[in-house]
Amino acid sequence: MRFAVDFVLPGPMSVPGHRPPAASDAFCLVCQCPLNGVGRRALRTGGPAVCASRECQWVAAQQLRMGELRFSAFISQHRAMLAGRKADAARREARRRAETRFAARQNRRFIAALAHRDPALRDALAVNLPDDPRPLRPVAPERIARYRRHLLDQIAIARQAASAEDSDFIGDRGIIQRQSELDALFASRPDLKADSDALCMTCRGGCCTTGGEHAHLSALSFRLQLDAEPDLSDEILCERYLSRVPAEALEGSCINQTRQGCTLPRELRSLTCNAYYCDELKRFHVARAEPAAGATALAVLRRHDHWHRNDAGPFSRVTAIVRVEGGVATACARRRRDGTTR
Repeated sequence: MRFAVDFVLPGPMSVPGHRPPAASDAFCLVCQCPLNGVGRRALRTGGPAVCASRECQWVAAQQLRMGELRFSAFISQHRAMLAGRKADAARREARRRAETRFAARQNRRFIAALAHRDPALRDALAVNLPDDPRPLRPVAPERIARYRRHLLDQIAIARQAASAEDSDFIGDRGIIQRQSELDALFASRPDLKADSDALCMTCRGGCCTTGGEHAHLSALSFRLQLDAEPDLSDEILCERYLSRVPAEALEGSCINQTRQGCTLPRELRSLTCNAYYCDELKRFHVARAEPAAGATALAVLRRHDHWHRNDAGPFSRVTAIVRVEGGVATACARRRRDGTTR
């Protein structure tokens, strides 16, 4: 959540029941987390006891337009919301750790069983991937209209900037940095790039389900194209994307996602899409960097949605195991109707 913060906070705030903290035991007025160095320095110079979070700064600034009683109720409600958010995050983290342990035990058994048939798999790296099959549905005109609106809105924002170096895009610099780091990694390890692509294809875009009618395309994506081609009109740039909308896309996913993958070429995809790798793939990258790492990956497909894998309920069942080596994916086990794999 982003907040435009263009105000200067007043001095220490008085909220009923809140003791102005000393710098030695300072906590944020809003989230009640310990203040970092910046917050402590501000407090020592008479500033408010607010951490560096933009959300907390925005909430604290509402005292300027609210009376003391209204602000007291407002901040209490916000604290309760933050507490609920933290509790939910803790539950999801506990669930993630439990499922990770469960999956690791399963994967060790799978690798041991498969290694009986093929000893080369004894050192294989297991990678858990989502298997969430979705039906194809015709792309409705309403979806295309929303997509077109988003494209034109982001192009208009891109036009307001002089170039991709404009400070308006400072928040997106991290994505460009991640992409540069990945390019450098894959340039030195083409085998890792090939296997990563094969694993993503095996997953069939589990991370793409949040793409909706925006496909994660931001103004910076368009500003980069306008920098390279200054004479591009808005309509031509927009049509680059609309012309690639498929007749049918996967239900409940990105407008560009089909069973064969994304219909956009990599150079037109969002910066987010090109730089993103799920936690499982990141762990795979780290594991493959070890000198003793095997050259084979085993993609263990589990029946869950990527973004809801840590929700409450039974642990995800395995649907298939795919061998990935040299950029080639080969099915080596599938789930039988009785629940076992073969």
